Amino acid sequence: MGIPSIPIINIDYSVDTYTGQFNAVEASRMGWEFNVQLMSSFVRQGQSGPLKDASLRFLELDKPNIQIIALKRKEADSQDRFIIRLQETSGMEGDLKIRSYFPIKEARYASLLEDPKETKPPTTNLIKSKFKPYQTITLELCMKQKTSDTN
Repeated sequence: MGIPSIPIINIDYSVDTYTGQFNAVEASRMGWEFNVQLMSSFVRQGQSGPLKDASLRFLELDKPNIQIIALKRKEADSQDRFIIRLQETSGMEGDLKIRSYFPIKEARYASLLEDPKETKPPTTNLIKSKFKPYQTITLELCMKQKTSDTN
């Protein structure tokens, strides 16, 4: 019998320094940014003309201790329904405002299995929600269809 093959194991890690007290929000964000890197793709169609601003965000959260941990289509063939999963990372509770660049027709809470719960009517492109320490919030968003005068 030959010598058994030993697999090569690669371990990636990141080290950061800071001054002052430990910041759970920054540590969590650093870990997520290291482990879940942004994926991008080139889109050849869809945009016509210049964008309204130099930079845009799909979603904007007003609390740094809430992270978007998932953003995906509800179903593979769904064009207007999306699931957004949020995680509170610092052990605090409070109120959250979520703004969307895209017009939202409907927003509702969903379970972790993405079964719908109560509906939260958005105010144009603003969703308000309460959160508890370390809570995971799943929302189902229904986007308004694109109109002809929108870029």
